[in-house]
Amino acid sequence: MNRVDIQTGARLHFGLLCGDIDSGWHYGGIGMMIDRPSWRLHAALIQTRSGHEADQIECSCETTRQRAMEYLQQFRQMFDLKPVRLQFIEEPGFHAGLGTGTQLALMLYQAFRLLSGRTSDLGADVREMMGRGRRSGIGSRGFEVGGFLIDHGKPTDSNEPRMFTRLKFPEEWRLVLLTHRRLSGLSGSREESFFQSQPLLTKEQLQPVTAIIQERIVPAISTVRFDDFHRALSEYGDAVGRYYASEQGGIFSSRPVAELLRRVADQGLPGAVQSSWGPTVCIPAESQEHAEDIVRCLSAQTEEEDTAISVSGPLNTGAGIQWTSDAIQTPNLHRSLG
Repeated sequence: MNRVDIQTGARLHFGLLCGDIDSGWHYGGIGMMIDRPSWRLHAALIQTRSGHEADQIECSCETTRQRAMEYLQQFRQMFDLKPVRLQFIEEPGFHAGLGTGTQLALMLYQAFRLLSGRTSDLGADVREMMGRGRRSGIGSRGFEVGGFLIDHGKPTDSNEPRMFTRLKFPEEWRLVLLTHRRLSGLSGSREESFFQSQPLLTKEQLQPVTAIIQERIVPAISTVRFDDFHRALSEYGDAVGRYYASEQGGIFSSRPVAELLRRVADQGLPGAVQSSWGPTVCIPAESQEHAEDIVRCLSAQTEEEDTAISVSGPLNTGAGIQWTSDAIQTPNLHRSLG
Protein backbone atom coordinates (compact mmCIF):
# COMPACT_ATOMS: atom_id res chain seq x y z
CA MET A 1 0.00 0.00 0.00
CA ASN A 2 1.33 3.44 -0.89
CA ARG A 3 1.46 5.85 2.04
CA VAL A 4 2.26 9.55 2.33
CA ASP A 5 2.83 11.64 5.47
CA ILE A 6 2.98 15.43 5.16
CA GLN A 7 3.43 18.20 7.70
CA THR A 8 3.41 21.93 7.04
CA GLY A 9 3.00 25.07 9.13
CA ALA A 10 1.10 28.31 8.66
CA ARG A 11 1.76 31.51 6.74
CA LEU A 12 2.01 35.03 8.09
CA HIS A 13 1.41 37.73 5.48
CA PHE A 14 2.32 41.20 6.72
CA GLY A 15 0.35 43.05 4.06
CA LEU A 16 -0.36 42.67 0.36
CA LEU A 17 0.99 45.54 -1.76
CA CYS A 18 -1.58 46.35 -4.44
CA GLY A 19 0.77 48.11 -6.81
CA ASP A 20 0.06 48.75 -10.45
CA ILE A 21 1.77 46.70 -13.15
CA ASP A 22 4.73 49.10 -13.38
CA SER A 23 5.27 49.55 -9.64
CA GLY A 24 7.43 46.48 -9.05
CA TRP A 25 4.88 45.37 -6.43
CA HIS A 26 1.90 44.12 -8.47
CA TYR A 27 0.30 42.10 -5.65
CA GLY A 28 3.61 41.62 -3.90
CA GLY A 29 4.54 41.92 -0.24
CA ILE A 30 6.34 40.22 2.63
CA GLY A 31 5.55 37.28 4.88
CA MET A 32 6.96 34.15 6.45
CA MET A 33 6.24 30.58 7.47
CA ILE A 34 5.74 29.59 11.10
CA ASP A 35 5.77 26.15 12.71
CA ARG A 36 2.33 26.37 14.31
CA PRO A 37 -0.57 26.08 13.89
CA SER A 38 0.27 23.16 11.64
CA TRP A 39 -1.26 20.59 9.32
CA ARG A 40 -0.34 16.91 9.63
CA LEU A 41 -1.77 14.42 7.16
CA HIS A 42 -1.47 10.66 6.73
CA ALA A 43 -2.75 9.54 3.32
CA ALA A 44 -2.88 6.02 1.93
CA LEU A 45 -4.42 4.08 -0.93
CA ILE A 46 -7.26 1.80 0.12
CA GLN A 47 -6.52 -1.80 -0.79
CA THR A 48 -9.39 -2.89 -2.98
CA ARG A 49 -10.36 -5.63 -5.37
CA SER A 50 -13.44 -4.10 -6.92
CA GLY A 51 -12.13 -0.55 -7.27
CA HIS A 52 -15.47 0.85 -6.10
CA GLU A 53 -14.70 1.55 -2.44
CA ALA A 54 -15.47 5.05 -1.22
CA ASP A 55 -12.82 7.49 -0.08
CA GLN A 56 -12.39 7.77 3.69
CA ILE A 57 -11.72 11.13 5.33
CA GLU A 58 -11.03 11.38 9.06
CA CYS A 59 -10.99 14.94 10.39
CA SER A 60 -12.56 17.10 13.09
CA CYS A 61 -13.55 20.06 10.90
CA GLU A 62 -16.36 19.90 8.35
CA THR A 63 -14.68 22.57 6.22
CA THR A 64 -11.59 20.38 5.99
CA ARG A 65 -13.75 17.46 4.87
CA GLN A 66 -15.57 19.48 2.23
CA ARG A 67 -12.39 20.92 0.76
CA ALA A 68 -10.67 17.54 0.72
CA MET A 69 -13.59 16.07 -1.24
CA GLU A 70 -13.55 18.98 -3.69
CA TYR A 71 -9.81 18.60 -4.32
CA LEU A 72 -10.20 14.84 -4.74
CA GLN A 73 -12.82 15.41 -7.43
CA GLN A 74 -10.66 18.00 -9.19
CA PHE A 75 -7.60 15.77 -9.15
CA ARG A 76 -9.50 12.76 -10.48
CA GLN A 77 -10.62 14.78 -13.47
CA MET A 78 -6.95 14.94 -14.49
CA PHE A 79 -5.33 11.75 -13.20
CA ASP A 80 -6.11 8.19 -12.25
CA LEU A 81 -6.31 7.93 -8.47
CA LYS A 82 -7.61 4.92 -6.58
CA PRO A 83 -9.76 5.32 -3.43
CA VAL A 84 -7.80 6.96 -0.62
CA ARG A 85 -7.92 7.25 3.13
CA LEU A 86 -7.06 10.68 4.54
CA GLN A 87 -6.32 11.03 8.25
CA PHE A 88 -5.86 14.59 9.46
CA ILE A 89 -3.78 14.33 12.62
CA GLU A 90 -3.47 18.09 13.13
CA GLU A 91 -5.75 20.68 11.50
CA PRO A 92 -5.94 24.42 12.19
CA GLY A 93 -8.97 26.59 11.51
CA PHE A 94 -9.71 28.72 8.47
CA HIS A 95 -10.04 32.44 7.69
CA ALA A 96 -7.83 33.62 10.55
CA GLY A 97 -5.22 35.26 8.31
CA LEU A 98 -2.82 32.31 8.50
CA GLY A 99 -3.11 30.95 4.96
CA THR A 100 -4.28 27.53 6.12
CA GLY A 101 -6.43 27.00 3.03
CA THR A 102 -3.43 27.27 0.73
CA GLN A 103 -1.36 24.92 2.87
CA LEU A 104 -4.20 22.37 2.86
CA ALA A 105 -4.60 22.56 -0.92
CA LEU A 106 -0.88 22.10 -1.64
CA MET A 107 -0.52 19.36 0.97
CA LEU A 108 -3.39 17.39 -0.58
CA TYR A 109 -2.06 17.93 -4.08
CA GLN A 110 1.32 16.49 -3.11
CA ALA A 111 -0.36 13.53 -1.42
CA PHE A 112 -2.59 12.80 -4.44
CA ARG A 113 0.32 13.26 -6.86
CA LEU A 114 2.49 10.73 -5.05
CA LEU A 115 -0.33 8.24 -4.48
CA SER A 116 -1.15 8.30 -8.19
CA GLY A 117 2.46 7.51 -9.05
CA ARG A 118 3.33 10.86 -10.65
CA THR A 119 6.82 12.20 -10.13
CA SER A 120 6.56 15.53 -11.94
CA ASP A 121 5.21 18.63 -10.20
CA LEU A 122 2.58 20.72 -11.97
CA GLY A 123 3.72 23.93 -10.28
CA ALA A 124 1.63 26.97 -11.16
CA ASP A 125 -0.93 24.88 -13.05
CA VAL A 126 -2.09 23.08 -9.94
CA ARG A 127 -2.23 26.31 -7.92
CA GLU A 128 -4.56 27.75 -10.53
CA MET A 129 -6.65 24.57 -10.56
CA MET A 130 -7.01 24.69 -6.78
CA GLY A 131 -7.70 28.43 -6.72
CA ARG A 132 -4.47 29.35 -4.88
CA GLY A 133 -1.93 32.10 -5.47
CA ARG A 134 -4.23 34.29 -7.55
CA ARG A 135 -2.76 37.39 -5.91
CA SER A 136 -0.16 36.61 -3.27
CA GLY A 137 2.41 33.88 -3.82
CA ILE A 138 3.86 33.78 -0.30
CA GLY A 139 1.81 30.82 0.94
CA SER A 140 2.59 28.70 -2.13
CA ARG A 141 6.29 29.52 -2.11
CA GLY A 142 6.42 29.14 1.66
CA PHE A 143 5.05 25.60 1.37
CA GLU A 144 8.01 24.79 -0.88
CA VAL A 145 10.92 26.50 0.88
CA GLY A 146 9.82 28.09 4.18
CA GLY A 147 11.61 31.10 5.65
CA PHE A 148 10.94 34.84 5.38
CA LEU A 149 9.82 35.74 1.87
CA ILE A 150 9.68 38.88 -0.23
CA ASP A 151 7.15 38.41 -3.01
CA HIS A 152 8.08 40.77 -5.85
CA GLY A 153 4.61 40.49 -7.33
CA LYS A 154 3.09 39.25 -10.53
CA PRO A 155 5.44 39.65 -13.52
CA THR A 156 4.41 41.85 -16.43
CA ASP A 157 4.82 38.83 -18.72
CA SER A 158 2.48 36.04 -17.63
CA ASN A 159 4.92 33.48 -19.05
CA GLU A 160 7.65 34.56 -16.64
CA PRO A 161 7.91 32.99 -13.18
CA ARG A 162 7.04 34.97 -10.09
CA MET A 163 10.19 36.19 -8.33
CA PHE A 164 10.90 35.83 -4.60
CA THR A 165 13.70 36.72 -2.23
CA ARG A 166 14.07 34.25 0.63
CA LEU A 167 15.80 34.93 3.94
CA LYS A 168 16.43 32.53 6.78
CA PHE A 169 14.52 33.91 9.75
CA PRO A 170 16.52 33.84 13.02
CA GLU A 171 15.68 30.54 14.72
CA GLU A 172 15.66 32.04 18.23
CA TRP A 173 13.09 34.72 17.40
CA ARG A 174 9.41 34.02 18.09
CA LEU A 175 6.01 35.32 17.02
CA VAL A 176 3.28 35.84 19.61
CA LEU A 177 -0.10 35.36 17.92
CA LEU A 178 -3.36 36.96 19.05
CA THR A 179 -6.51 35.62 17.41
CA HIS A 180 -10.16 36.32 18.16
CA ARG A 181 -11.84 32.91 17.88
CA ARG A 182 -15.29 34.19 16.92
CA LEU A 183 -14.13 36.50 14.13
CA SER A 184 -12.88 35.66 10.66
CA GLY A 185 -10.95 37.54 8.02
CA LEU A 186 -12.46 38.91 4.85
CA SER A 187 -12.91 36.32 2.08
CA GLY A 188 -15.11 35.34 -0.84
CA SER A 189 -17.23 37.90 -2.67
CA ARG A 190 -16.51 40.74 -0.22
CA GLU A 191 -12.78 40.31 -0.71
CA GLU A 192 -13.17 40.20 -4.50
CA SER A 193 -15.33 43.32 -4.42
CA PHE A 194 -12.71 45.18 -2.39
CA PHE A 195 -9.86 44.41 -4.77
CA GLN A 196 -11.95 45.27 -7.81
CA SER A 197 -12.96 48.65 -6.39
CA GLN A 198 -9.66 49.82 -4.87
CA PRO A 199 -7.24 51.80 -7.06
CA LEU A 200 -3.81 50.25 -7.54
CA LEU A 201 -0.84 52.16 -6.13
CA THR A 202 1.98 53.67 -8.16
CA LYS A 203 5.71 53.09 -7.70
CA GLU A 204 6.00 56.55 -6.15
CA GLN A 205 3.21 55.87 -3.67
CA LEU A 206 4.87 52.60 -2.64
CA GLN A 207 8.35 54.07 -2.26
CA PRO A 208 8.08 54.46 1.55
CA VAL A 209 7.22 50.77 2.10
CA THR A 210 9.80 49.73 -0.49
CA ALA A 211 12.43 51.55 1.58
CA ILE A 212 11.21 49.88 4.78
CA ILE A 213 11.61 46.45 3.18
CA GLN A 214 14.91 46.96 1.40
CA GLU A 215 16.73 49.30 3.75
CA ARG A 216 15.49 48.16 7.15
CA ILE A 217 13.70 44.79 7.31
CA VAL A 218 16.10 42.83 5.08
CA PRO A 219 19.28 44.11 6.80
CA ALA A 220 17.76 43.54 10.26
CA ILE A 221 16.95 39.89 9.51
CA SER A 222 20.27 39.28 7.75
CA THR A 223 22.31 40.65 10.66
CA VAL A 224 19.94 39.44 13.43
CA ARG A 225 19.11 42.89 14.82
CA PHE A 226 15.79 42.34 16.57
CA ASP A 227 15.03 45.91 17.68
CA ASP A 228 15.49 47.22 14.16
CA PHE A 229 13.36 44.40 12.77
CA HIS A 230 10.32 44.77 15.00
CA ARG A 231 10.23 48.56 14.62
CA ALA A 232 10.45 48.36 10.83
CA LEU A 233 7.87 45.56 10.64
CA SER A 234 5.42 47.53 12.77
CA GLU A 235 5.83 50.58 10.52
CA TYR A 236 5.29 48.40 7.45
CA GLY A 237 2.12 46.92 8.95
CA ASP A 238 0.73 50.34 9.84
CA ALA A 239 1.47 51.74 6.37
CA VAL A 240 -0.11 48.82 4.53
CA GLY A 241 -2.97 48.61 7.03
CA ARG A 242 -4.12 52.10 6.11
CA TYR A 243 -4.82 50.86 2.57
CA TYR A 244 -7.26 48.30 3.96
CA ALA A 245 -8.63 50.37 6.85
CA SER A 246 -11.79 51.48 5.04
CA GLU A 247 -12.88 47.86 4.62
CA GLN A 248 -11.76 46.36 7.93
CA GLY A 249 -12.47 49.33 10.19
CA GLY A 250 -8.92 50.37 11.00
CA ILE A 251 -5.35 49.08 11.01
CA PHE A 252 -6.58 45.91 12.75
CA SER A 253 -9.77 44.09 11.77
CA SER A 254 -10.51 42.77 15.28
CA ARG A 255 -11.83 45.41 17.67
CA PRO A 256 -11.16 43.28 20.80
CA VAL A 257 -7.56 42.69 19.72
CA ALA A 258 -7.09 46.37 18.85
CA GLU A 259 -8.45 47.34 22.28
CA LEU A 260 -6.10 44.89 24.00
CA LEU A 261 -3.13 46.34 22.14
CA ARG A 262 -4.23 49.84 23.17
CA ARG A 263 -4.29 48.80 26.83
CA VAL A 264 -0.73 47.47 26.72
CA ALA A 265 0.66 50.30 24.58
CA ASP A 266 2.67 51.69 27.51
CA GLN A 267 4.21 48.32 28.49
CA GLY A 268 7.16 48.54 26.10
CA LEU A 269 6.09 45.62 23.92
CA PRO A 270 7.27 45.33 20.30
CA GLY A 271 4.77 46.69 17.80
CA ALA A 272 2.04 44.41 16.48
CA VAL A 273 1.28 43.70 12.84
CA GLN A 274 -1.79 42.02 11.36
CA SER A 275 -1.49 38.95 9.15
CA SER A 276 -3.48 39.26 5.92
CA TRP A 277 -7.12 40.20 6.67
CA GLY A 278 -6.75 39.02 10.26
CA PRO A 279 -8.13 38.64 12.78
CA THR A 280 -4.72 37.22 13.74
CA VAL A 281 -2.17 39.80 14.86
CA CYS A 282 1.43 38.94 15.69
CA ILE A 283 4.01 40.52 17.98
CA PRO A 284 7.66 39.58 17.33
CA ALA A 285 9.76 38.38 20.28
CA GLU A 286 13.53 38.12 20.57
CA SER A 287 13.48 34.73 22.31
CA GLN A 288 11.18 32.14 23.84
CA GLU A 289 11.58 33.81 27.23
CA HIS A 290 10.71 37.20 25.74
CA ALA A 291 7.65 35.66 24.07
CA GLU A 292 6.47 34.20 27.37
CA ASP A 293 6.85 37.62 29.02
CA ILE A 294 4.70 39.13 26.25
CA VAL A 295 2.06 36.43 26.74
CA ARG A 296 1.92 37.14 30.48
CA CYS A 297 1.57 40.87 29.86
CA LEU A 298 -1.25 40.37 27.36
CA SER A 299 -3.04 37.78 29.49
CA ALA A 300 -3.01 40.10 32.49
CA GLN A 301 -4.81 42.77 30.48
CA THR A 302 -7.63 40.72 28.99
CA GLU A 303 -10.55 38.76 30.36
CA GLU A 304 -11.80 38.09 26.83
CA GLU A 305 -12.11 34.31 26.61
CA ASP A 306 -12.43 34.47 22.83
CA THR A 307 -8.94 35.96 22.41
CA ALA A 308 -6.41 33.17 21.96
CA ILE A 309 -2.74 33.94 22.65
CA SER A 310 -0.02 31.54 21.50
CA VAL A 311 3.66 31.41 20.56
CA SER A 312 5.06 30.21 17.23
CA GLY A 313 8.57 29.74 15.95
CA PRO A 314 9.88 30.27 12.42
CA LEU A 315 9.67 27.48 9.87
CA ASN A 316 12.77 27.76 7.73
CA THR A 317 12.10 24.65 5.66
CA GLY A 318 9.45 23.61 3.21
CA ALA A 319 6.78 21.06 4.02
CA GLY A 320 8.04 17.69 5.24
CA ILE A 321 6.90 14.91 2.92
CA GLN A 322 7.58 11.22 3.57
CA TRP A 323 6.30 8.41 1.40
CA THR A 324 6.62 4.64 1.05
CA SER A 325 5.40 2.16 -1.53
CA ASP A 326 5.00 -1.58 -1.88
CA ALA A 327 8.06 -1.71 -4.12
CA ILE A 328 10.25 0.49 -1.90
CA GLN A 329 10.03 -0.29 1.80
CA THR A 330 12.52 2.36 2.91
CA PRO A 331 10.70 5.69 3.48
CA ASN A 332 11.55 8.54 1.13
CA LEU A 333 11.82 11.94 2.80
CA HIS A 334 11.66 15.31 1.11
CA ARG A 335 12.01 18.66 2.85
CA SER A 336 13.21 21.70 0.97
CA LEU A 337 15.71 23.91 2.76
CA GLY A 338 15.20 26.77 0.33
